[in-house]
Amino acid sequence: MLSIPLGLPELKVIKQELHSYGYAIHVEKTETQERCPHCGFAT
Repeated sequence: MLSIPLGLPELKVIKQELHSYGYAIHVEKTETQERCPHCGFAT
């Protein structure tokens, strides 16, 4: 299993796969809401 920190605290690694062409890393967001960086509205 690949164990390289992504440095992205808003993402959680849920699956890692080794393919003949490289690695596939599946992630999901840890937060359920985000705020627009322009207006601050919650999405």
